[in-house]
Amino acid sequence: MSLEKSLKSKISSFYSFPFSLFALRGVPKWFWIVCGVVVLVFAILPGLGITFAINASPSIDSRVFLVIERIEPSCGELGVFYFNVPDNPYWKEGTRFVKRFIGCPGDVLQVRGRDFYVNGKLVGTARETDSKGQRVYHFAWNGRIPEGYYFVMGDSPRSYDSRYWGFVKREWIAGRAYPLF
Repeated sequence: MSLEKSLKSKISSFYSFPFSLFALRGVPKWFWIVCGVVVLVFAILPGLGITFAINASPSIDSRVFLVIERIEPSCGELGVFYFNVPDNPYWKEGTRFVKRFIGCPGDVLQVRGRDFYVNGKLVGTARETDSKGQRVYHFAWNGRIPEGYYFVMGDSPRSYDSRYWGFVKREWIAGRAYPLF
């Protein structure tokens, strides 16, 4: 065998060796290439301010979201924020939530009984009890939403949201959420 063929053979086997190990286990080569690309994407995107969020509750129809950090959601859009309500019986402080931003600074929020209105439009009704049958208290407000605060809700009427604990502060917001699936 010539030196040139020998070198080509060694180079070829060097690059194909990792894939031949995986192929021996019955896993196709394309699977490992996709896995490598996914790992690279997850390693690079957070540095660019792009992350992912998973919504484990049925409060929003989608479950996985692409999050563009440092972009404030507009009214009607989905956003991710850190839940920072102290002494909450349901969620720990710092839990990431995905909710729809329903009321924005300057909008008028009115609460009549258990019904919530933003700019005169009914947006939701608070429940009297939680999923365990325990009485829940709802947020009470009548007036303009202050600068730097937001009223958020899930798409499900059973969502645990601003109807129960009040406004989300601007500094809690992580970014704008885009549903993937």
